[in-house]
Amino acid sequence: MKKFLYFVIFFGLFFPASFIFAEDQPITSLLKADTAADAEKNPPMNIDFETYQRNIDDLYHIALMSTPNVDYGINSLIVDLNRKIAENPKNVENLMALGHVYRVLGQPAEANRFYEKALAIDPNNFHLNIFSALTHVQQEEFQKALDQLNHAVEVNPADSYAWLARGRLLMMIKNNEEAAKSFEKVLEMQPQNRQAAFGLSLVYQALGQRDKAFELLQKLQIADPKDLFIQYHLGALFFVDKKPTQALEYWEKIFKDGVRDVQFLFNLVIAYLQNGDGDKAELILNHLSFFFPRESDVEFLMAETYRQMEAWKEAERHYRLVLAEDPDYFSAYLGLANIFERQGKTEEGENILKQAEERIQAANNLQLEQQNIQQAREKIFELVSPNQNSPKQHQTV
Repeated sequence: MKKFLYFVIFFGLFFPASFIFAEDQPITSLLKADTAADAEKNPPMNIDFETYQRNIDDLYHIALMSTPNVDYGINSLIVDLNRKIAENPKNVENLMALGHVYRVLGQPAEANRFYEKALAIDPNNFHLNIFSALTHVQQEEFQKALDQLNHAVEVNPADSYAWLARGRLLMMIKNNEEAAKSFEKVLEMQPQNRQAAFGLSLVYQALGQRDKAFELLQKLQIADPKDLFIQYHLGALFFVDKKPTQALEYWEKIFKDGVRDVQFLFNLVIAYLQNGDGDKAELILNHLSFFFPRESDVEFLMAETYRQMEAWKEAERHYRLVLAEDPDYFSAYLGLANIFERQGKTEEGENILKQAEERIQAANNLQLEQQNIQQAREKIFELVSPNQNSPKQHQTV
């Protein structure tokens, strides 16, 4: 498989705020810069980050939904906060408030510009460190995010969300040993935290400790037998161990419950093929080919299915469709050669393998040519560097 790999979902680091409306509260009081800044003032350390973020985001989401005009709305709030920051550039509350506005607006770079100004003044602000880390993650600045989360757990080691966010980020950058420590820390504080338990199960899978992963996932399933997501990952443990029969015990239930996620269906097809259930794989592939016509991965799996079913003509047709779409799909050459060999058409099979060899050689030559071009570029840059301006060097160039 070239594109569709095992399906693993990571929960996002940023949770969207719920929308809570207070009908008897005038919207004007929510939109004033003074009120926005007041919301930031000295939040108690015993307020966990999730509660604090939810309260803050409710305020700004309501502002976003109001009608923007001179007296109300998000534009007025931005103008007012900028004015206050110009008057007092070292006011952490105003800087943080404007950062929140841009974060909720979906502008992480602009949000972090104000978060970092606030952190320069108040580097030990626990909540601010996490907000800034979340926006760094959105910008794929993972090391900066990790540095801030590390500092956040030093400032307030009792906040489970900080450890949870740290674990997710470490898992994202494949530092699984440290990620496990963060998730285990959360479970020490909150033994029933499903997010930490699930994250830890993924880390255990990555570390090859599948027995531990299975034990964790089983506990989650017992707590909530209807959780299809957990059932999928229980099946995935057997799938990666090449135990399709056990994987299908979980996955067929999910399919019957109506789950039609594309990558789940691809993995289900592969499990059926591994289990020798080509007829079941064919049914799902017909469904996928309706939504993804001329998709090379679908065609390849269809060819593999017909090869398993010894439907040679259909298998050949689908392999050739794959190669027509993607001449460098080398697995299709091998499959096509195999069906010719199994039919006793040795010469045709050898011709297919020769075509594959030629494609591989052409790809290698292209890679070598690109490397030569890059080396030539580097040589040119070296010759025309500021310290080498002699006529002889320019003549060489």
